[in-house]
Amino acid sequence: MGRPLTFSGFLKNDKRACYFTTPSGSYFLISISFRATMSSELTAEDLYHYSPNKGVAIFFTAAYAFSAALHELQYRTSKPQKFTIPLTLGAIFSAIGFLQRSLLASDKGNVKSLYTISTMFILGAGPTYAGADYFICGRLFSFVPSAAPMSPIRVVRTFIVFDVLAEVCVWAGAGLLAGADTDTAARFKVGLNLVRVAMIIQVTLFAVFVAVLTLFHVRVREVRAKWSVTSDGGTGRRFMTVVYSLYTSSVFIIIRSAYHIAETFVPEGHSFRTAEHPFLICEALVMLLNTAMFNIFHPGHILPIDSRVYVGRDGQERANEAIEGAFNDSRPLLQKILDPLDFKGLFVRDKRKLYDPQEELEMYTNSTQGLVRR
Repeated sequence: MGRPLTFSGFLKNDKRACYFTTPSGSYFLISISFRATMSSELTAEDLYHYSPNKGVAIFFTAAYAFSAALHELQYRTSKPQKFTIPLTLGAIFSAIGFLQRSLLASDKGNVKSLYTISTMFILGAGPTYAGADYFICGRLFSFVPSAAPMSPIRVVRTFIVFDVLAEVCVWAGAGLLAGADTDTAARFKVGLNLVRVAMIIQVTLFAVFVAVLTLFHVRVREVRAKWSVTSDGGTGRRFMTVVYSLYTSSVFIIIRSAYHIAETFVPEGHSFRTAEHPFLICEALVMLLNTAMFNIFHPGHILPIDSRVYVGRDGQERANEAIEGAFNDSRPLLQKILDPLDFKGLFVRDKRKLYDPQEELEMYTNSTQGLVRR
């Protein structure tokens, strides 16, 4: 007959683990969901390692829903500017995620289903906000092409492709994490690694994105110095507000991603995972500030409604049909297949610029004047 075991208590900061002692004083840590094992009912605390605050979850649900509704209204009043759609989607995802979290805190519905939906939508909102930044940046580059370090289509294509990859990893990883039981350690590990990969991709993307945006900022300062010698000082549109908003949004998303990276690497009993306030600050509050900032400084109300309008080298706004081709890829089909992200165009500049609406406009004007002289 084996030695009797005496229950000694739960592991500190983690009610899901307990340990026993033998007469000889040996300790055995049993890392299982004790409450879930002793009872057939799974609770929110078993999944989160803490009891989620119901009132806070309801507040963030309402706040994100209000932001989403306001983004939709702003989208429609900007006639509409499609590049702002991800702002609405990101706020909707966050609202759905926190709604499920509030239901979990209220002990309503199936715990595991609510947890899965909440995790997937809250984690999935981040790459959606990031996608909004990339689309806004592309529109900004098409508005001031003379300062753009890369063409709008390359900005959108390059960053969005990797952002979609991060989104897929987040959704797949969150689904595996939420659906993993205590006896499916392999599935849990795969899900955790997918979330790690997604967050690392996002941090890396935004490091590169900030570098590209900074280069654009430097070039804009040089270009605007030339505009100041014109009669009216160039365009009066406050497009630099969009640039500063993108900087701020990048900081918010990097903070959020760094938090989730740290969360996946710290031990299970660490206070970073057993307390709710790190999540509320680094995820809920930071992303709410991000979406609210774009409500206040909505790029669709700052940049021209007409997508054909851009700023020429003299600082004057003008419209050109060719500007609509800024997001079109005119390369041969074989080149598109072999180099979908157009790395050649990024590192090897052709003598004949593929995207310079100012030159095309001047060519059109000169040809028209030639016809008039004839």
